[in-house]
Amino acid sequence: MLKSLATTKPGLHPREDEIRAALGSILASPAFAGSARSKGFLQFVVEEWLAGRAEEIKERTIAIEVFGRDADYDPAHDSIVRVKALEVRKRLAQYYNEHPDARLRIELPSGHYVPVVQPLAPPRDIWLRHWKTAAALLLAAGALALWFTTQRAVTARHALDALWAPAIQPRASVLISLPAPLVWDADFSGGGLPEGPAVPVEKLGKKTNYYVGIGAAYGAAQFASLLTARHVPFVLKIGQEVSLEDLKGQPAILLGAFTSEWTMRLTSGLRYTFVQEAARHGIVDKENPGRGWYQPRLLHSEEMTDALSMVVRLTTADTGRPVFMAAGATAHGTQNAAEFLTTPALFEEFAAIAPPGWEKQNLQIILRSEVHRGRAGRPQILATHVWPGRNQAPPQSR
Repeated sequence: MLKSLATTKPGLHPREDEIRAALGSILASPAFAGSARSKGFLQFVVEEWLAGRAEEIKERTIAIEVFGRDADYDPAHDSIVRVKALEVRKRLAQYYNEHPDARLRIELPSGHYVPVVQPLAPPRDIWLRHWKTAAALLLAAGALALWFTTQRAVTARHALDALWAPAIQPRASVLISLPAPLVWDADFSGGGLPEGPAVPVEKLGKKTNYYVGIGAAYGAAQFASLLTARHVPFVLKIGQEVSLEDLKGQPAILLGAFTSEWTMRLTSGLRYTFVQEAARHGIVDKENPGRGWYQPRLLHSEEMTDALSMVVRLTTADTGRPVFMAAGATAHGTQNAAEFLTTPALFEEFAAIAPPGWEKQNLQIILRSEVHRGRAGRPQILATHVWPGRNQAPPQSR
């Protein structure tokens, strides 16, 4: 017999078919569009609960059954379930804001993974008898919701301000470094296009320090907007224009991964590092051999289905200045990393799971987002690493 954890009054227990219908409406709604993992998470916990296996709905089970983690999954080193549960709660809140007339409410209580199902529409006679009380409660709830939303917005802004505090220095500018990928250009100015797919070698010319990728260009615009809003001056440099003396002289933002010499050099000694193979590239965890995240190396961007990136805030002995990195394995990844570093609501998701004192320590955050029709979706946190600079606490990772 099904039980609703939210009500005990006779006649108010929702039937299984009603719960499944409500679940179907939620999964098909715009609130869950574009996130197959959020859909899979919610469907799994509800189906397990309906099957009477509530006691088996645990973080480790979800990681293995929904996200394909191995049987030796360790939640201390992988926060995928906690992060995705936070996103599912937000999407559910969005759905019910858009569907105030829903008959059933499915919730995922904070700190738990067993769903709660409750009916929302009381019998008509009860509603008529208590409409004044309901109206008063509704107004109070609205005021509380407004206050909570405002407080969350303030908290998110404070988290982003704490992230950027080391770079906000009086009368000091910030360097924004854009990578300049190597480009082979074909010269057909003399006329005559080649027959077939091959291009004659003599028609190819190498161009360096000339072009800028679209992901880095978008990211530079995002960072310029953030710094301008905080009245912080900045300078732009491209590719080989950036020297070690530049990094020693001012806080810096590095865009790009494989196309950025400085990103690859500064991350080579960190826990999470970029790797390139013949058919794929990605990020590996040097402290856990065999653990990594990859995506195929594709020639055509429209074939991409996900974007992988790394966010870093680092102060090294070489530079002595804070360096921020928005580094994607592809242009989509770099763009998403820049959005994560400049959007309060996105960065607050990291602050919510970060260890105390992260504000003054070095950070690495691994992100992935789904790509649909050439557009990257909301980034999700795959892993984090927080470790000290000089005179700081011991490192903590997820």
